Amino acid sequence: MPRFCPMSHRYAAIRMDPVAMVEHFQDPIALAAAQAMKPKTYLVYVEGDLELPFPGKPWYRFCVCPIGTSLRPADEANDLRPEMCIPILPNQSHPTGRTPLVPDESGPAFPYDNCYHWIEFAMYVRVRASREGFANDRAVRLGVDEQFRMMRLWEEDDERRDVETETETEESSCSHDSDSSDSIRSEATAPRSRTTTTDTIGDVLAQMNIFGDPTHDTELFPLVDLWFELTDRLKQEDIPDPMELYRERDEIVKIIEEARSRANAAMNASRRSEPVDRGAADDTRDDTPGKNLKARRPRPKHLRRKERGRRMLGGMKGWFRMPYIVIWP
Repeated sequence: MPRFCPMSHRYAAIRMDPVAMVEHFQDPIALAAAQAMKPKTYLVYVEGDLELPFPGKPWYRFCVCPIGTSLRPADEANDLRPEMCIPILPNQSHPTGRTPLVPDESGPAFPYDNCYHWIEFAMYVRVRASREGFANDRAVRLGVDEQFRMMRLWEEDDERRDVETETETEESSCSHDSDSSDSIRSEATAPRSRTTTTDTIGDVLAQMNIFGDPTHDTELFPLVDLWFELTDRLKQEDIPDPMELYRERDEIVKIIEEARSRANAAMNASRRSEPVDRGAADDTRDDTPGKNLKARRPRPKHLRRKERGRRMLGGMKGWFRMPYIVIWP
C-alpha cells in the first residue's frame, strides 16, 4: 500500500525541479535561468530522513547518497581513492575484491550490474509529496545486516585514510628537520592515541532533530521528485555521472542566492525612498547574501564515524513510525 512519504534504506530515482524552487521569488531573471536548466534523473540510495515526517506536508527532507557506475574518482585533497567504494550485487567488480552489498531478498533484485556506493558522498534534498504516494514495499532495499556492514566498510576505509595521513605527516617531518632524526624516529614509533567518541545512544538521539535542524537553509536543498520504480525511470546505459547532480545543485543555489540579492536590494531601495523615522533605532544588519552566515569548517576526521552513526539513526526513525491510517475522507 502506498505511503505518504518515502522510507529510508531504499534505492530510488530522483529528478530536481529547479523551476518550482524559484517560482515564489516572482523574479523573471531567476525563473528564466531555472527554465534553461535541463535536470537529469539520478540513481540514489535514500539513507535517512532529516525530520519526523507527518502527513500533508508539501515535501520531506532526506539525506540521499548518489550512486555511481564506476569506481569513486580520486580526491587527493581529502585522501579519497578509487577503491573506497562498495559494489552493489549483481556487480562484483572491485580492485580489492570487496564483497558487494546484497539487497534484501524479500524485495525486488537490484536491476543494474555496474553500480557502486561511494564513500563520503551524500546530499540533503527535499522530496516532493506525491498524490499517488510512494510504493515503499516494492522498492529495492538494504536489510539491517547490510546497512551495518556498509558502515563497517566505511570505517575500514577511514582507518586506512588516517594511517596514511599519519605516515605522510611523519615522513614530511623527517625530511623537514634531518638534524633531529633520532628524536623524530622514536616519536614515530611511539603508540598514538586516537580520538574516541563516547556518546551514548541517548546523546545521539538528542541530536537527531526529529522536527528538523533549524540551522539548515532548507530553501537551498534541491526539490526533487522520487520514484522507487527504477527500471521505469532509468535504463542502465542512461544512469548519469552522480557528480552532475552536484553541479545541478550548485547551479540552482547560485540562481537562488542571486534572486535573494536582488530581492534584498529592492527592499533596501524601497526603505530608502520612505520617510526616515528619526526616533527609530538604526538598522545595522548587513543584508548582503551570506554576510550574516557563519562559514562552515571542514569536519575533523574523528567525527566522521559519529556523523555516519547519526545519519543511520535518522533512517532508523522509520522503523518506529505509527502506520498512517486514513480516518477522514
